[in-house]
Amino acid sequence: MNLKENKFLERTQIFIDKITKVFSFLILVIVVAVTVQIISRYGFNNFIKEVVPLIQQSFAIFLLIGGVFISSRGGHIRVTVFYDLFGPRMKRFSKVLSFICMSLFLGILIWQSSWMGLNALKHKETMNGIYKFMPMYPLKLFIPVVVTLMLIVGVLHFFKTWHNDD
Repeated sequence: MNLKENKFLERTQIFIDKITKVFSFLILVIVVAVTVQIISRYGFNNFIKEVVPLIQQSFAIFLLIGGVFISSRGGHIRVTVFYDLFGPRMKRFSKVLSFICMSLFLGILIWQSSWMGLNALKHKETMNGIYKFMPMYPLKLFIPVVVTLMLIVGVLHFFKTWHNDD
């Protein structure tokens, strides 16, 4: 890898680290919201319906960002039972095939979640049932952004490990 590629990889990793650090504090929001809900429900016999969608959407965002963080660190789960038995050419073929599958899956997910998010924004979509007051479109618009980050991390990982036999 040349110097420009290394600089780009470093900058991208720094960018992902900053984003994930900011969103890592979302767990505190989740803990506070769940605590308030428990105290309210069991201590005062009062169910606060507004807290439930906040917990659900915060947790969804937390999981999405966590996926980007884990992928950027190479901490995702890999099944290497067969991969370790492959020769160098088969390992390279396996990497290319995996890269193509990942790119197709994430590309389609970006495409579909983008138009769904824009449609939700256009109609100011809210949650169903007793949570009609809670907007859904911010979460739906956030999904393609995070999946794009996942795709970037996957592309960077592919090119970073291209010459390695892991």
